[in-house]
Amino acid sequence: MTTHEDRTVYDCIILGTSPVCMMEAHYQCRMGQRVLMIDSAKEAGGAWRDVELFGFEEVEIGAHIMRHWRKGYRYIENVLGIPMTRMQPEPFWILPKYGPMPTRTPCAHVWNLVLFPALGRFFSRAGLQEVLRNPKQTVFVPLVISLMWFWRFVKVGAPRARYPMGGAPRFIRRLRALLNHDSVRILTETTALEICVQESAKLVHVRTDRATLQARRLCITSQSRLNHIRGESGVLNLTPISADTKHLHMLVEDKAERLFAFARFHQDEIFNMISDISDYATHFRREKPTCKLIAAWCSSEFQDSESHVMRAFIHAKANNLIGPEARLLDYKVSVYRSTELQEQDRIAIKRQFGEFVEILETENLTENIAHYFDRWTQAN
Repeated sequence: MTTHEDRTVYDCIILGTSPVCMMEAHYQCRMGQRVLMIDSAKEAGGAWRDVELFGFEEVEIGAHIMRHWRKGYRYIENVLGIPMTRMQPEPFWILPKYGPMPTRTPCAHVWNLVLFPALGRFFSRAGLQEVLRNPKQTVFVPLVISLMWFWRFVKVGAPRARYPMGGAPRFIRRLRALLNHDSVRILTETTALEICVQESAKLVHVRTDRATLQARRLCITSQSRLNHIRGESGVLNLTPISADTKHLHMLVEDKAERLFAFARFHQDEIFNMISDISDYATHFRREKPTCKLIAAWCSSEFQDSESHVMRAFIHAKANNLIGPEARLLDYKVSVYRSTELQEQDRIAIKRQFGEFVEILETENLTENIAHYFDRWTQAN
């Protein structure tokens, strides 16, 4: 494919169209900046985009939850105009030794997953040696995390998880509407091939498979796939960690009432997270009143085979996520390549190109949304 040079100089180019990228674009536009977004996917939304599946539109691509963060919830309600509704039933953890545990008991699961294993290291020789080698990460950090959760529980009470009414499709649709209002240009199905920072001219050149673009600043996410950034003083090589993320969608005939909204598994051989997304797909409840749509993020060992899918279906039954009489009607396994910038790469980017390249953190979405609520408040 031939490329051409776009002579427009943007104030900011954002690689990616995840919710955090969209909120950053909205904020930059509110500050009077000219913004361009680039994504290699067909549709905008990143890991929160929707797909067409089993004959239904706006099916959530995976299992999602928005952790309790009041400012994040307020941004969605006040800025995006989407009501946040309580997740019913309450989300819960599924622990190997303890079974289901509501996420509203943060002290309990933080202690079980963080503090108790840290303290248990003192009672084994190998664990004690690990503590002596790295006391900060093995003892101090777990202790601080546990105390912070305990103080938060005492101060504000047990948090209740909420989710945008209409789910991820409405959430992304509303963000897209904001960007359209702000006249943000979005290029989908466009892959960034090379980044060149021209420090003397204070410009960043982004070469894609369609055009060469230029801006005064570039925003990338912590999940960036870039393997190098070229500058006038040399090339900064990056080594992002790649992994395949496997998602399973199941169309299930189940006349039982809704048994769960979201569950997170700990050290499970099949599931990482799983959610009932029946309420969000267009017309699904009306056309399939006796069916459920289940989305799961599966472990790395999970395979796209009928035997693995049946094991997952039986596993969901065994954990009371679907009724005992449920039948599997159809399924779809999707594999997505995810990446993560290593810490040394982030430090190197900030040190060498910090004036021109900004890294957007996307790990905790609700915490990131809270950050933009503060920015939105200041801008108004």
